[in-house]
Amino acid sequence: MTNLLLQATAVADATMEVAQNIHEYGIAVVICSLFVVLSAALMITCFRWFKSIIEQIMSNYSVQLSKLYEASNRNGEVLVDIAEGLVSETILKTKTITESLLDVAFLKSKDLVARIIDENNIQNKEATKIKVNVLITNIFEDVYTKANYFTYKGKPLSNYMDKDKWINQVATVVYQEVYLKINSDRTYTNIKMVYDNIQLEIFHNINNQINK
Repeated sequence: MTNLLLQATAVADATMEVAQNIHEYGIAVVICSLFVVLSAALMITCFRWFKSIIEQIMSNYSVQLSKLYEASNRNGEVLVDIAEGLVSETILKTKTITESLLDVAFLKSKDLVARIIDENNIQNKEATKIKVNVLITNIFEDVYTKANYFTYKGKPLSNYMDKDKWINQVATVVYQEVYLKINSDRTYTNIKMVYDNIQLEIFHNINNQINK
């Protein structure tokens, strides 16, 4: 009962205060004051509501960003595994291709020795030397051209070849074999040794590219 009386008294006092203000300042001033108070209250409410929306958006964004980061890490790990497997497979493919090209070149170079002895006047050493260089150059041009059709790390395999150097090396050995006593085993071994060194040099060049 006492609480009701107190509440009724408070309402009555507020009503009397409003009535007194209307009497003293006029109804227009009181209405404007109430409007200002209500507008301020509305602005504060809207600001708090907008702030809560921003905080919720930022919270959701942080969660999504965290999930995206985790997914990116997982994908990165998968790609590393795939890349490691592809590197081994690609190197094996490259090795097979270069070996095949050089094996064919080796057989052609080996056969040149007997062919030059049979077909040419080897007493003219200068002419023989020129012919050997031309024939070996043709063999390596063929290797170089075919190597352009295959790539490693986006570059043609010919980029890993030192054509002019190898032409000189092979031509020197073939020329020497022409003027030595015919021995097919020796010729095979000497020329094969040069091509094995060429093969190793190619893979040294590729390994240098891998380690960059």
